[in-house]
Amino acid sequence: MSEWYAYPAGPILATILFIVLPLIALYQARTFVRKL
Repeated sequence: MSEWYAYPAGPILATILFIVLPLIALYQARTFVRKL
């Protein structure tokens, strides 16, 4: 059961990072522009 649960963890984690990282970069870019 643990093996069945561990298999989709990779693609799911990659998808989360693929969605979250651009959001974090966009948020940091906005705060950086505000400081200017």
